[in-house]
Amino acid sequence: MAEDHDLKLVELLLRNGVGLNLADEDGHTPLHYVSETGVDSPKMLFKVNDELNQLVQVDAQDKWGRKPLQWSVANLKPDMVDVLLDRGADLHIYNIF
Repeated sequence: MAEDHDLKLVELLLRNGVGLNLADEDGHTPLHYVSETGVDSPKMLFKVNDELNQLVQVDAQDKWGRKPLQWSVANLKPDMVDVLLDRGADLHIYNIF
């Protein structure tokens, strides 16, 4: 139930101008956080982004050079890995996690 509430809040934020490419002080974008937690929001994030005709940087790197795909693999989130690959995430990752 809390997760459903969180998804609605995230959707509200996205629809009101909060972008998926904004990063915090560590370079983490909302996509990094979703990749780490593995909640069902990745599909919703991309759905809303597509509706708003916004681009998402699926290969955005944090300050350690880690991409959302790496976070998804490291946290054993196969559904998120599939979503990122479907959205064009680059498989060529050169840094060590």
